[in-house]
Amino acid sequence: MANLIKIENYYPDAASLGRLYDYIMSHAAEAGSYGCEVNYAIQQMLAVKHVFGKTQYRQLRHYVFSVKAWELDIIHGYDGLLNIGWLVGTALKEYQILYGLHINTSFPHIHILINTTSYVTGGQLRNDNGMLFRIKYAVEKTYPKLNVDLRWSDPHSPVNRLDEAVAVSYTHLTLPTT
Repeated sequence: MANLIKIENYYPDAASLGRLYDYIMSHAAEAGSYGCEVNYAIQQMLAVKHVFGKTQYRQLRHYVFSVKAWELDIIHGYDGLLNIGWLVGTALKEYQILYGLHINTSFPHIHILINTTSYVTGGQLRNDNGMLFRIKYAVEKTYPKLNVDLRWSDPHSPVNRLDEAVAVSYTHLTLPTT
């Protein structure tokens, strides 16, 4: 069964965006985006937050979508797994999204970074659990033979911590003030 996992972290500052971006990109076999450009995703997300004055709130939401190797046949391989990142974008429509395909574990997966500030209205992404169900239904509608299970990570789990070297490289980032 495929898993959509909500990573339970607060991600309070601009450095959080940079650290997660680096983590996703450093392990990505391929990456994509929705509402922003892959190579400038962090700058564009920070610009949206600055324009709408949302620099002091949760900066991002982080999800992992994983499948078992045999489920790749159902979704048309790695291209289909990468397409799930695009489906998240179309399900959420007004939020910038970066996603990266990781094939460095026994479960192929994508990491999904979502800017919590809408680039259309400036509103904050609030109903996180409702959003999980929207994503689940979008994926299952596109791939009807795929069953998606919703999961939440333990906030104290090591999956919520990124490499210390990556963390140090983004300590200089700050959100612009309005």
